Amino acid sequence: MTTAKKTVLIVSTIIGAVFLFNFGTYVGKGFYKQVQAHNGTTGSIQNVLSKHCKCDAQFEFSSFGIHWSKKDGINGETAEFNLKNYNAETSVTDEALRLNSILKNKVTNYDEIDVLTLNFISEENIETVKFKNGSILN
Repeated sequence: MTTAKKTVLIVSTIIGAVFLFNFGTYVGKGFYKQVQAHNGTTGSIQNVLSKHCKCDAQFEFSSFGIHWSKKDGINGETAEFNLKNYNAETSVTDEALRLNSILKNKVTNYDEIDVLTLNFISEENIETVKFKNGSILN
């Protein structure tokens, strides 16, 4: 290989490595911002549930990224909360709809949560209500 070809190969390799490093840094920062926003949203949801539900709201889990399930379809961000010691003054569905309405009004970026699961846990039973993009799933 001639000296000119070696020089071109070395320069091309360096430019490619610099490009990949910068691209990786850019993607990593964007992903980090999205994860932080997701964590802030789930924390805000928990605060609102704690204030407005006649129960003990406990964070169960959340996920960020592309997910697929037969029940929920394709979604990106999910969150699940256990609402313990729920005393049914109204039906679970009515209470879930009331809480969903409050969440829509009080939580910034609530619309970014694709699937929200609320587990109403009382001494007698556990009832689950899911919302997909703010609408109740049957």
